[in-house]
Amino acid sequence: MLRLAYPLMILSLLLATVAAYATPSERSQNPALVLQQGIETLANPPQSSPMELQRYLEQHLVPYFDFEAMARQVAGPLYRRLNPTQRDYLRKLLQNEVLTTVAKGLNQYRDSEIRYYPAARHHGNQVLLRAELNYPNQPRSLQLAFRLHNGPQGWRVVDVIANGLSAVSHYRYQYQNRMRPGPSYSY
Repeated sequence: MLRLAYPLMILSLLLATVAAYATPSERSQNPALVLQQGIETLANPPQSSPMELQRYLEQHLVPYFDFEAMARQVAGPLYRRLNPTQRDYLRKLLQNEVLTTVAKGLNQYRDSEIRYYPAARHHGNQVLLRAELNYPNQPRSLQLAFRLHNGPQGWRVVDVIANGLSAVSHYRYQYQNRMRPGPSYSY
């Protein structure tokens, strides 16, 4: 779980530095600007109670993710068998996991240096953006990749990959047994 915490905590920092002169229209059309905008927004979370931080993350982090698309990827072929209530439950479960992980590690990454790279792949409505996080006084950096897709609400993150470890793959493994139909399957 700690290996997954890195990409999610980093995402909270990496989802933000919008180019100063980008218009709202340009931001919605440019996935790199969406990623940078999110990082800038989350770089200075409120120093307050855990509940206030949770509300802040719900307001400022959730809009950058497509949790429904993530839920479809996590469930894989089983997604078709889930009823709407189960699908919604899975989406909310993923959202809660991401927000909890980000909230726990948000302050650890304040003084890190972030380097953005050009899009590694761009296929129609999908793009892979890469970044590198360098911690002060640490010999190794964290390699990050964000898979975004352009859906009805614009560019949204559908997977975070840290040092080669995919959050979607992690959650797929974690929830695989919970989603299988059978005696222990109930929502």
